[in-house]
Amino acid sequence: MLRKQCNSGCNGGYLREAKGTVFQGWWHTVNGTVKNTELVQHDIAILELAKPVRFTNQVHTICLAENEPASTVTNATVAGWGSTEAFGTTFFPQLLLPATVPLMKLPQCKLALMGMGKLLNEQSVCAGGTMKDACQGDSGGPLMVTENSFNSRTSRYNKIGIVSWGLGCAQPNIPGIYSSTRHHLPWIQQVTRKDVCRPVSHNPSN
Repeated sequence: MLRKQCNSGCNGGYLREAKGTVFQGWWHTVNGTVKNTELVQHDIAILELAKPVRFTNQVHTICLAENEPASTVTNATVAGWGSTEAFGTTFFPQLLLPATVPLMKLPQCKLALMGMGKLLNEQSVCAGGTMKDACQGDSGGPLMVTENSFNSRTSRYNKIGIVSWGLGCAQPNIPGIYSSTRHHLPWIQQVTRKDVCRPVSHNPSN
């Protein structure tokens, strides 16, 4: 699962052959400029891989959050192989890098983005506004909270969003925008015909 505009040419990780891509909704742009702000939505896509992924202790599925994070949850984790510099020389790391970002309520987020706040709706998740943020090359990456944030004793991650867009990177008081996976759960389940969270079963060794 990734953002719609990152189904090819994104950075980092391992290359795997995709069998197909399923899009949800659309982005309406002309020469990179949004022409109808009402159509800036559903920035999400699902890839079907040509071959199964071999699960290990380090590689396994992630759960999709079915509910809003509890009111006590103030931070989330974003991860990716994107640029570590907002301006100047672009450097893409060789290792997956995580960053802790504060969650921001939608009304506050709209105010922070000023004129761009009109692009936000119930499909949007806001996080950031500090010196840590997602950046170029992180698009399509996961925004996660730990399962114990949802009153569980385990520390498994739940995915709540997908890196979508932002105004620069790591700008003070300017959050990054993520597509809500919870909002798109019915569509995700319809396409994948999978549960939102399945137990991990490691593949047997050959």
